[in-house]
Amino acid sequence: MTFPKPSLLSLPFISGIVVVVGIFLAVMALQQNTENRSHASGDSFPTQTAYMPSNQATGPMMSGFTIGNTYRIVASGVADIDNDATHIKVDPQWGGSTSNPGCYCNRYSAPKLNGASWQAVSPGYTSSHTYEYDWVATSNTLQFSFADSNHSDNSGGWNVTVSFLSAPATPTPIPQPTATPTPRPTATPTPRPTATPRPTATPTVTPTPSVPTTKVTFDLLFHGIGNGGDNRNPNGGGNPTPIHVQRLVTVELHNPTDNSLVLSKDVVAVYNQSSGSFKVQNGDLGPDVQSGLYVIKLINTSLRGSTIANITSDTTNVIPQLALVNGDANGDGVLDIQDYNMIQGCVSDFGLAPTDCDSTRAAKSDLDDDGKVTIFDLNLFIRELSVQQL
Repeated sequence: MTFPKPSLLSLPFISGIVVVVGIFLAVMALQQNTENRSHASGDSFPTQTAYMPSNQATGPMMSGFTIGNTYRIVASGVADIDNDATHIKVDPQWGGSTSNPGCYCNRYSAPKLNGASWQAVSPGYTSSHTYEYDWVATSNTLQFSFADSNHSDNSGGWNVTVSFLSAPATPTPIPQPTATPTPRPTATPTPRPTATPRPTATPTVTPTPSVPTTKVTFDLLFHGIGNGGDNRNPNGGGNPTPIHVQRLVTVELHNPTDNSLVLSKDVVAVYNQSSGSFKVQNGDLGPDVQSGLYVIKLINTSLRGSTIANITSDTTNVIPQLALVNGDANGDGVLDIQDYNMIQGCVSDFGLAPTDCDSTRAAKSDLDDDGKVTIFDLNLFIRELSVQQL
């Protein structure tokens, strides 16, 4: 008996071909899936850079963002912000104050991303002035802006780098259920009873009572501004549209017996267009004011004023309307020839350039707050000169 020769397409040979083809198809599918995920994630987004200057309201417009993707924004740099005659150094998260321009110790929310305030991932102050922000794209464009009442007197800005960070997670497909054979029941041991734990008493948190503070409300007339008038004509007018409509006013309480300083606090005064005066609403003097009679002195740049009033602690005290004399350009508490020379040196009127001036002295010499030092500021000083001791 003879047997046929074995064929090349024997069962082991066919099985080997099937295995190789299966591995090749699995690799191709894995590579395609990886490419699809890479394309969906948005990691092809090119890193973009921009510069946001502080001397203009809006910065450059960036585009090409995918809505829903998260982008990392790195902002760094320092801008010089002219705020009420005081130059404040401001980085993308922190800024100084009028009392200490060199201190980066106050949250500063003027920089904007598509109109919304910046919020750093790690908001603590950094000496390198560099902060990171995570932005979930709600539009295909991104524009930086800076909120300020006057941009032209600012300098410096922030360097901004935008790069792709992550994409929304792709939902995982739910596998189809497969039939599971019913297992045979096994004997379940009877558990031993466990002891019921005794409840423990929960301590009651006592709320901390709020500490009452003393507050003051002022209606302030600034000479030369709005309806402030001046010493020659208290009922006259002034510049109806000042540049700095919000100001920090220092409130000093003095002992009327020996004029010693008892307390000094800064409050916010806001210009009211209809009344032509600056309003202080509920200015907080803190919890340490004792009820009694005080000499109240108010100070703002070149403006000085004072009155005598009774202050009641732990309540809001409404002080009668008060006018502040203008012209103390050098801030020594006296109107004299030194203030006159300082203002005259900064006058740029009738085509004449200032003879002796810088940006700080110019800001303090602009008595009517119209953004320039002219003959009107010098004339206002002469009309105020009848009040020597402020």
